[in-house]
Amino acid sequence: DQGLTEADAVQRGLERPEIADLLAARREAAAGREEAAGRWANPEIEYSREKADVTGGSVEDRYLWVRQRFNIAGVHGLERDAATSQRLAEDARADLERREIAAKIRRLYYQAVAAEREAAAVEGWYGRLAELVTEVGIRAQAGDASRFDALRLERELSLVRGDTLDAQAGADTARDRLFSLIQASPDALTSELLPPEARSVDVSGVLANHPLLLALDAETRAAALSSKAEDRRSWPEVTLGVGRRELDEPGETGDGPLVAVGVEIPVFDNGSGEAKAESARARRLQAERALVESRLAADTRAVIRELAARREAALAISHDIGDSLASIAERAYDAGEISVLELIDAHRTELASRREAIRRAHAARESYISLQMMRGDP
Repeated sequence: DQGLTEADAVQRGLERPEIADLLAARREAAAGREEAAGRWANPEIEYSREKADVTGGSVEDRYLWVRQRFNIAGVHGLERDAATSQRLAEDARADLERREIAAKIRRLYYQAVAAEREAAAVEGWYGRLAELVTEVGIRAQAGDASRFDALRLERELSLVRGDTLDAQAGADTARDRLFSLIQASPDALTSELLPPEARSVDVSGVLANHPLLLALDAETRAAALSSKAEDRRSWPEVTLGVGRRELDEPGETGDGPLVAVGVEIPVFDNGSGEAKAESARARRLQAERALVESRLAADTRAVIRELAARREAALAISHDIGDSLASIAERAYDAGEISVLELIDAHRTELASRREAIRRAHAARESYISLQMMRGDP
């Protein structure tokens, strides 16, 4: 009964199962990669049986081995730490995607609000012009007004009818896009189009909590850890094996334990190329982070200035249209002070002013939505 507010629209949109799955899938994929990183090699079990015929019988050898490969350089631990940092980066990027979806819902919401108000303004203009056509037509039949004036107003009314239909179609389309995205039943939109004033914005606070910077920080740590892990691959890995041997010979049998130690010689695969690549990626991400921070700081200050200017412009034109220019022109026309063309021009000017006020308020709202996305407003 109270209609749909902006906050309700954002909440319903983010709670839509498809959007929730979209955000959750990114996090779950990163968590899965973290779980898979840094695993130990699987142990190997080997059984062999050798048999040979000799004079007086046969000789049979049976071997059972259990082997395990060990990395003594801590590569697996570094890989797990790198995967953890990468998961944190994906979590931050999921938060950024969530902000972008919320901003999209807000933009669609206020596009619908602006389109509805513009359609209402055009519809009001059409209704008033229809009344004028009727009044002037009656006066023309009585000889109190020119037939030209009546015909000119009728032509203007037919032109305005097209604008009315276009504006209503635009409003219906904007509402349909909004309610299709948030999967809600159509309802009245109750939030104000003109945004509130942004009194004070801490740019450093915006940057400290921005998910894009957090993601780049985490990705830089992941690349540095990966580079360290690849560099340690030059350390040899050790394979330990334990087992048992059973021997059957003519007239004699025996068994006993087996122990083996194998050391890898990292001649061809020592991770040096991968280490250089990951180190370069870490430096690139660090440089990119510095550039992104500068850009976000400048964008935040620009949005704050833009919001203040657009909001002031919207308020200024709203104050200017406080007196109805069309009403003044209608009284002047009735008194014979202006022509019908000047009357029509006054109506057009007032409608243009009202539509411009709506557009300026919408532009201010767009700037405010950008600020909300940067701040991460819930």
